[in-house]
Amino acid sequence: MTYLPIDRMQARIRVERSESDVAAFHSVMYLGELVTKTVVGAVVASINDDPERQRYSFLHRLVRADSIGDWCSALRDVCTGPVSQVMDSAVHEIRRELNQNVDSARWQYKATSLLHECARVLSPGHPELPGKTSLLHWFDDFAVVRNKTRGHGAKRAGELGALCGSIQESVDLIVANLSVFKREWAYLFRNMSKKYRVTPWTESVESLDHLKSRTDVAMRDGVYIVLSEPRLVELIYSDRDASDFFYPNGSFTSKSFEVLSYVTGSIDRRDSSPYIHTPEGLPPSHTEGQTKLETIGEMLANLPPLPATYVRRMELEEELKKQLLLDHHPIVTLSGRGGIGKTSLALHVVHDIALGYCPFSVCIWFSSRDIDLLQEGTKRVRPQGISVMDFARIYSSLVGSTEAKAKGFDHIGFLSEALSEPGSLGRVLFVFDN
Repeated sequence: MTYLPIDRMQARIRVERSESDVAAFHSVMYLGELVTKTVVGAVVASINDDPERQRYSFLHRLVRADSIGDWCSALRDVCTGPVSQVMDSAVHEIRRELNQNVDSARWQYKATSLLHECARVLSPGHPELPGKTSLLHWFDDFAVVRNKTRGHGAKRAGELGALCGSIQESVDLIVANLSVFKREWAYLFRNMSKKYRVTPWTESVESLDHLKSRTDVAMRDGVYIVLSEPRLVELIYSDRDASDFFYPNGSFTSKSFEVLSYVTGSIDRRDSSPYIHTPEGLPPSHTEGQTKLETIGEMLANLPPLPATYVRRMELEEELKKQLLLDHHPIVTLSGRGGIGKTSLALHVVHDIALGYCPFSVCIWFSSRDIDLLQEGTKRVRPQGISVMDFARIYSSLVGSTEAKAKGFDHIGFLSEALSEPGSLGRVLFVFDN
């Protein structure tokens, strides 16, 4: 399966090979950088949302990266660090190809060996390649070769020409074998009809074809790789015509950061505001549920504090209360733009129910809020939970017995059972905020 940006880059290499050894060498190195950033972009895109905002942490780091070595370091951290626990299951094959130590019979070793010998030529003190190695070693060596030539070197044309063939063979092995490039890739653009224009980047994008006729799916315009589901690759930029392909290239400011096309050499800027805030140390939301159950009127609940400023909406409050007090088990949705008071309305109604006629014995408040809308403006906050497992663990910690602390406890099954039918706790009111 071909991958469109690499096809375009290979065409550039063919043209520049006829011009000079130096031009050919630099275009092959550009291909290596494109491959590196594509692989990193794909694995970062595979990180699921989690309260620690680990995907955002890598995005925040990479849009600021001023060297290819920073990308290679990030790749190693993604593949070997704890973030692997919250990654799309379909990316495990890619991580295995990158992580696994293999011998000389495998393509990963051959690709790494070809590049490693180039690194040893450029840096005589570079250690020998061990009998077994992982493909992550290739990316480390690529940073060395890049820094000794394009970054800080001044090699003669003949020296560069002698290395060019081995480097290209090495890169070609990765492109031909790494499953990142065997996945479906496409650019998605939502038309005025709310259907999608799917611009294929690979030979087949069958799993995305249904979007051409669907109007009930909302996805951001952008580059997607299909893993267990389509994943937006935020670190690659293009358009619906696939006219060019851009990658972050450092020069980060409070307003924008640089993006570079390896295919055309064009440089552009992108808005940096989505990546301004630091990923660590965000405070909890002021509407986050408490960590233990407390008695409120006739029920136990982990409700956040009532807001100090709230404009009563008696008609809406009565309607919501009426729905919640029905004998059957309704799912009630409050909809409307952010900041109009949905959360405050829900809090007041639940408090009123607790202090009056209360058919519920317990109320569990879950929150996935990542932005508080305050009178002084928006404030980024740490979500209490994002995934089903997050909420299941919160529920277990609030109402679970000692068994809930045991290794291997089925937290999701425990929550699912509570959502399905009344148990020993009696009737439970679940509130999912944001």
